[in-house]
Amino acid sequence: MKRPLKVIVVGGGVAGMSFALRLNNLIGQGEVDIRMISKAPVETSNSHAAQGGVAAVIHANDSWEQHRDDTLAVGAGRCDVEVVERVVREGPGCIQELFKQGARFDTDAQGRLVAAFEGGHQAPRVVHHSDHTGAELVRVLQQQVRGSAHITITETLSALELLTMDDQRGRRCQGVIAIDIQTGVVHELYADVVVLATGGAGQIYRYTTNPVGATGSGVAMALRAGVPLRDMAFVQFHPTALYDPQRKQTFLISEAVRGAGAVLLRPDGTRLMEGLHPMADLAPRNVVARAIHSVMRELHVPHVWLDATPLGERFMHEFPMIMAHCKTVGIDPVKEPIPVMPAAHYLCGGIRTEAQGRTALDGLYALGECASSGLHGADRLASNSLLEALVIPRHAAA
Repeated sequence: MKRPLKVIVVGGGVAGMSFALRLNNLIGQGEVDIRMISKAPVETSNSHAAQGGVAAVIHANDSWEQHRDDTLAVGAGRCDVEVVERVVREGPGCIQELFKQGARFDTDAQGRLVAAFEGGHQAPRVVHHSDHTGAELVRVLQQQVRGSAHITITETLSALELLTMDDQRGRRCQGVIAIDIQTGVVHELYADVVVLATGGAGQIYRYTTNPVGATGSGVAMALRAGVPLRDMAFVQFHPTALYDPQRKQTFLISEAVRGAGAVLLRPDGTRLMEGLHPMADLAPRNVVARAIHSVMRELHVPHVWLDATPLGERFMHEFPMIMAHCKTVGIDPVKEPIPVMPAAHYLCGGIRTEAQGRTALDGLYALGECASSGLHGADRLASNSLLEALVIPRHAAA
């Protein structure tokens, strides 16, 4: 009897689950054994925390070419055009597939998908589920993963090192060394293919929107195994994290809030982005974050203001999660501006991969934020991260 293909996926977010599900569907029943390991439940991941949505062309007055051009413009000449075109062209199909699988994206009275504006986009193309889209994607994908007989999940194993070997074909990855964080027992886990989907590295920074598990562990394991990295200098700072000096992990105030009409203000109440960029408050994130940082340094203030009061009662209906969190720290966004500052948000570089997620080490793939696929370049276009985590895993599985 033929031995099933053994695959280990390190990480349990959207990229890892997308890959596992697609591979499981492509290979005949009983011919694959997929083991997903992570050091914490997926509910603590960046995937689950994602607020804004998934960037995809869904309106007739938009086009994949414009989405491509916006991605390339924000990426500042460092994107791989072939990868960008593949991802943006396949985005709408991914949305429709998720919709059919039960994803509860926001729709209008006629049942048509609603898209929001975010920074760097020339058209509204961010499909969302209120202000907690990531959690909705995780819900849909997790339901399918847990229902598969050929995918197992262990959420107490922290991967430490890659296992490699040399044979007549050269050097290849053959598994991972992992520690059970509950028992302290170290395991050697062997596989035909290892997929790193370990997320970002925001915890390197003093202020970050990332969860405590975002330590760059997957990138570090690849580096120690001699796998090339790319563009590690490019870390995206989100312009509008809630200012709270008592917390290292700062709460994100979604860019969609500015897309809905909120504006950034200097301490004296004047418009911060006026005259600095043609897109003003919806300029690319690096532009807005730099502008805020400049004001903070110049005036020696710890934050600026995001005024969402023009939204009125719309705010609590469109951004219920943000509203609830602001209330817990004594801020009412309907009546007063929100104190915000830039915070480390997304690793644009990472483990260098081909368009299909392959790394330079045979048998090792990298997907999602820990990977540098060539999509993002020097700065990521808003909401392209969940899109990447849906599209490239399909090709990796194939």
